[in-house]
Amino acid sequence: AVAADAVRVLDGGALVTIQAPRLADGEHRARVEIAGVGVLQRTLTRDWTFTVDTTPPAARIVAPVDERSEPSAYAAEGVAVVTRLPLRVTVAAEPGSSVRVSSDRSGVDAVESDASDVQRRSVSLQLPQGSQSLVVTVRDRAGNVSERRRKVLVDTAGPTLALRSTRVVKDATLALPISTRDPHGATLTVLLDGHEQQDAIEVAAQTDAPYPDAAAPAADASEAATSEDDTVVAATTDEQPTDADAADSGEELLPVSIRGALQLDEPAYEGRHALEVRATDSLGNTRTLKRTLIVDSGESLGDVTGLRPGARGNDVLELHDALVNAKVATRAQLAQDARSRTYGNQTRKAVQAFQSQRGMDADGIAGPDTVAGLTLKIVVDRSRNTLTLYRLGNVVKTWGVATGSSQYPTPPGSFEIQSMQRDPTWTPPDSPWAKDAKPIAPGPDNPLGTRWMAVNGTVGIHGTNNPASIGYSVSHGCIRMRIPDVEELFDMVSIGTPVTIV
Repeated sequence: AVAADAVRVLDGGALVTIQAPRLADGEHRARVEIAGVGVLQRTLTRDWTFTVDTTPPAARIVAPVDERSEPSAYAAEGVAVVTRLPLRVTVAAEPGSSVRVSSDRSGVDAVESDASDVQRRSVSLQLPQGSQSLVVTVRDRAGNVSERRRKVLVDTAGPTLALRSTRVVKDATLALPISTRDPHGATLTVLLDGHEQQDAIEVAAQTDAPYPDAAAPAADASEAATSEDDTVVAATTDEQPTDADAADSGEELLPVSIRGALQLDEPAYEGRHALEVRATDSLGNTRTLKRTLIVDSGESLGDVTGLRPGARGNDVLELHDALVNAKVATRAQLAQDARSRTYGNQTRKAVQAFQSQRGMDADGIAGPDTVAGLTLKIVVDRSRNTLTLYRLGNVVKTWGVATGSSQYPTPPGSFEIQSMQRDPTWTPPDSPWAKDAKPIAPGPDNPLGTRWMAVNGTVGIHGTNNPASIGYSVSHGCIRMRIPDVEELFDMVSIGTPVTIV
């Protein structure tokens, strides 16, 4: 029913407007009756149905969600981190509605999905770097509009990473200048020949807190203008967010800039190495540099940690001499490598032959044990009760020792160091003189002292708690040394060092 005052006649009866009461959402049926007056008293009736819809359409952003594997101190909680573009946005919307996706940052072209009866719609969107909000607008057939927003952090660039190096490196610890920057914080990982190097970055300066402004600083011009052998991965200068609340929460913050040196704890072998450096920010973006380096730090075989293929110089020639003296190669076999003074294929084969002969891992790399076996030699003189260490035939040092008595003589012959132990426990040997003896733990009463180097079965070179015996033939077969002397020798030799007892 319609109240009489709800009917208005306009334009002399040409247009009639009926002001209906407020209708609830849903389907309604309408009827209009027009009754004539005067002679023509006909009544006209019209019926129809219609739907009232004033409710904004249902809408939900399905993707992106918060993609971080763990919370980041540099982005507010609930922020979706975007590390790949274009971004695919999926919206669950009312069937029949259209979807429009844009950013609250200026200059971003919106993407629209036409009206569809499919509930989930996906569109791909290009976004600028930095913090922003996705704006999703859903419009239904009635023209009602719903808007949803999702905070996102776009960072597809990753850290800046700069490494200065020449192909030939003169320092066996590398000592290469390195720097990285990323407004979300970054860590550096160093791999040498596929093996991760712990604590390989000597930090000269670093910034631990997020940058106070939204923009990440550009790479220093000096980092980009380097020598032709330098490698620089360009930085991003895009806007990035910070989150003071997260920074105050006690969560550990990664440094946003690091400048220092790539410095190995242990010197690298002479020769060719594969170096890989990775800078990874807190969002998971990674920059990687791969370099092939030749370490050439010494000219004497006695001064280097080891040699590997690619090494060059006098130390390689000295290695050739040692291999020839060990009778695992001839001068003719090594001639090609000798002419170029390089650790080539023939040198590698000769080293493998020596390693196989000594029962070592035949990898063709002249590591410390191999170099020691080729260049060092211990000679024990029982008649003089001395132990002499030789390197490449030259005396390094001679120490006084005690050797076996006439009843328990030190066995003569050619041996090598089979094992090495610090602070050993003395275990009674299977010998009549040690009957009923008990093991003695490390300490001042231990007859082995602080070091043990096995030579032949139960015979070895060791310290002693009886320094007065040095210079005499009074032991049960082992070679005794004063504590400071045996510790000095221990640090100069390695497993595989030849031992000759005369």
